[in-house]
Amino acid sequence: MDTLRNDTVVIVQGRNIEDLVNRAFTFLKPTFSRWQTCIVKPNLCALKKASTGVTTHPKLVEALVNRLRDYFTSVLIVESNSSALEAEAKFKFCGYEEVAKSTGARLVNLTKEDCNPVRLEHAKITIDLPRILFDCNYILSVPTLKTHCLTVFTGNIKNAYGLIPFPHKTAFHNKVNEIVADLHLLIQSKPTLCVVDGIVAMERNGPIMGTPVGFGTIIAGEDPFIVDTACCYAIGVNPNEVRYLRLSARYKGHKIPKINEIKTIGKRLESVRRNFVPASKRPPFRTWLRETVTGLHPASYVLDRTLYPIIKYYRKKKIQIGKK
Repeated sequence: MDTLRNDTVVIVQGRNIEDLVNRAFTFLKPTFSRWQTCIVKPNLCALKKASTGVTTHPKLVEALVNRLRDYFTSVLIVESNSSALEAEAKFKFCGYEEVAKSTGARLVNLTKEDCNPVRLEHAKITIDLPRILFDCNYILSVPTLKTHCLTVFTGNIKNAYGLIPFPHKTAFHNKVNEIVADLHLLIQSKPTLCVVDGIVAMERNGPIMGTPVGFGTIIAGEDPFIVDTACCYAIGVNPNEVRYLRLSARYKGHKIPKINEIKTIGKRLESVRRNFVPASKRPPFRTWLRETVTGLHPASYVLDRTLYPIIKYYRKKKIQIGKK
């Protein structure tokens, strides 16, 4: 399969999501074949609306799926469980059930899918990954543009972390940069499209506890590494400070391009650039507690069978009440 990448980055700004998508596609001109399956991966890391800057806007995914469904027999919107939070709850709360109904896309909980063991050579671990990741023909990544207390910045490459079906991903946080850089190499074997949701972005202590920023911007392209580098420059982050970008460059034998080396269509990087307040290098106490306590295997085992089932029960009740 041909995986030659278009290294051009499209930057569009505005308020109308469908217009943003139309302009992005007009500029980028992605090429699709009549393929079987496309996987769409938004960022649904919490029960938070897109207006908070935490999760990907469902209307953006809807507009993108409407563009893709004429080319694919099946379009799958995917997410995995995380700790006490099931993917189905994220889909419902974040508005993705409506997206599936309007577009015909199927919502898939990766934690419930058949998996294959995969050795991540640089991270030096073997993890299970969903089989549909290997069987699909195309991957569309739709992350939210955020600063991040653990990885400085999060975009397309970090978005692949949610493809890991194991719910307690905090157990891998000490190797998160190596893992996502390895996943990037794996995903690069497929044709990809990246559309970063900066409509409402996030600064300070992302990915969940930061401050929303009305940025009104979509940054798109076919190369996740180049798009992520452009995103860093757009929010005033030095991409060389993002460890998984440095690792991705090293693993591929590339270098991180300077701002004037990135080819853009639409808006110029310098014209949209805004200095986001960076995340604290010392995460908030609640984040630290979750990642150091629940990330330990014995503690996770106990929590799986005590606290987490209780949290799941009450979260489901809250969602049901909110729907009435």
